[in-house]
Amino acid sequence: MPEKHVKHKTVWNTAIQTDRKKELIRRLPEMARLAVGLFVALVLMASVAAAENLNSSEWGFSASFPGQSKMSAEPIQTRAGNVTLVNFTYENETQAFMIALSDYPKGSIASAEQSYNGAIDGFVNGVKGKFRTRTPYKLGNINGFDFQVDGPSTANTKKTLVFHERIFLVGDRLYQILYVGPTGTEKSLAALRFLNSFLLH
Repeated sequence: MPEKHVKHKTVWNTAIQTDRKKELIRRLPEMARLAVGLFVALVLMASVAAAENLNSSEWGFSASFPGQSKMSAEPIQTRAGNVTLVNFTYENETQAFMIALSDYPKGSIASAEQSYNGAIDGFVNGVKGKFRTRTPYKLGNINGFDFQVDGPSTANTKKTLVFHERIFLVGDRLYQILYVGPTGTEKSLAALRFLNSFLLH
């Protein structure tokens, strides 16, 4: 090929590449917005995928955890006798989300008020915390309580913990829905989303 044609071809290719570069530069803001949008979408999808919508027909409740919960069961000794405490728990480095339920011996609960008082007082003493608030809370036709307890600091957070719990007595079964995190997070979106997601079947 003659040198003249080669030069023309090189100049032509250079011009095309330059136009492409200009077009890319012109579209950078748009591409950046698309990239950010895609990133946000992927994060949201990951968050949705990580969350767990637990629906337990066996235990009569449903709730949404921020992540995959783990179930455990352990026997405990109470004034009413031996009781099995069933826990569904999800936790990260600074927070814990838990639903605990226990079936008391049939007919052992003579007074709902005494049972609530005993359960709440027992919880405060158990976590070595300081009682903050207690408010009647109704879930459907079930009367329960919403209460908060200030607890000790931990090695992980270096901050005082707060316990935000709702408690419901249904027949001989006691449900406890609990959020634990650094003080100031007891009414955070994550805490209230979890507490409000709890439903009885």
